[in-house]
Amino acid sequence: MDSPTLEATTTPPASGPPVISAKGLTKRYKVYKKSHRRLIEMATFGKKKMHEEIWALQDINVEIERGIALGIVGSNGAGKSTFLKILTGTTSPTYGQFSVDGRVSSLLELGAGFHMDFTGKDNIYLNASMLGWRREEVEERYEDIVRFSELGDFINKPVRVYSSGMVMRLGFSVAIAMNPDVLIIDEVLAVGDQHFQKKCIERIHEFKEQGKTILFCSHSLYHVRQICDRAIWINNGKLELDDDPILVTNEYSNYERRMLRSYLKKRKEELAPDKKMLPHLTKLELCRAGDDKPVRKVRTGDDVDVRIWYEVPDASVKMNLGIAFTRADDIQCFGCSCDHDHRRGGSNVEGEGFAILRVSNLRLLAGEFTVSAYLMDETNTMIMDQKVDEIEFKVEYDGWELGLFLPDREWIFEDKSG
Repeated sequence: MDSPTLEATTTPPASGPPVISAKGLTKRYKVYKKSHRRLIEMATFGKKKMHEEIWALQDINVEIERGIALGIVGSNGAGKSTFLKILTGTTSPTYGQFSVDGRVSSLLELGAGFHMDFTGKDNIYLNASMLGWRREEVEERYEDIVRFSELGDFINKPVRVYSSGMVMRLGFSVAIAMNPDVLIIDEVLAVGDQHFQKKCIERIHEFKEQGKTILFCSHSLYHVRQICDRAIWINNGKLELDDDPILVTNEYSNYERRMLRSYLKKRKEELAPDKKMLPHLTKLELCRAGDDKPVRKVRTGDDVDVRIWYEVPDASVKMNLGIAFTRADDIQCFGCSCDHDHRRGGSNVEGEGFAILRVSNLRLLAGEFTVSAYLMDETNTMIMDQKVDEIEFKVEYDGWELGLFLPDREWIFEDKSG
């Protein structure tokens, strides 16, 4: 069967011999609505097509050099895990070729390779043997594995009584103990507690310093930015972007926000076909103070206006407006509501109107941000309407300071005499 027409995707040239190379990787799954349809298709030697085709990957081209930590981001179902399963040999591509140079250790799914009725100790030996270890090698590293996992007496209890975090501890400890050339991690760190996550991140950094190659798939964009030298974004089975981690995660985050806005808008239209009868926001703009021209780029220290239009058809109902500024990595920078700002001119809103929230001397440092608006009931407990991440804007700053905002500050030095 011919493959579908696919878009070619290029990857930046490698600076050295690639440890991992994928050329034209394409994966097709056949989905049967009912099991007997597979038998019918087999009985007719494929003349009766009884399945639907899902293209999990389409023409993925990637080369990864030795010592690189590659982040992989994308929505659920985008094809990230399929890509990693192909590289680890868990599944085969429908089309394309790939190669991996070196010993690979992977942590793709919680509990993968574990027998739930075996103890943690038994599973260490079982999992290690599946990874190609000799028993003598396991015995040499057993104490280190247990010590890193911090499972204590639980190491002698059945894995079925473990929490998901404990399973992750055991799996990660075994995976790193084999000292692989290539370490592949797919999202499992998300279930660990902060203390153990920190240990895992520190060990990943040690691997980087040793020149190991790491593939790190995660929905935590913060960790992708902190750990990885490079990142790829897989979207609907295709390689959308291959570049610097900050650029890739920002583009992916902006895409996700646009999709969320589209979904919320659609749901709102479905749930409230006669929107004019309900309290709602009609428009939202970001302008420089005193101006009515919308902007998408400002500088640190600018005075800005957030302009909000609203309609509350029932004249007897009073409502509140809320505004939130959020950075591209989903860190909320600032939020307020008009009823809490009485001293600054705020009050409840009613009827049809227009309001301005003026932010003097914007203290945000350089980055990409969004503005969201909310129309809430008088108690601020129920959101009647919202425009989530409605405005995207960029803050420019020429200074050297790092972080989220620029505070007023001064240095005070005193000699020993005080």
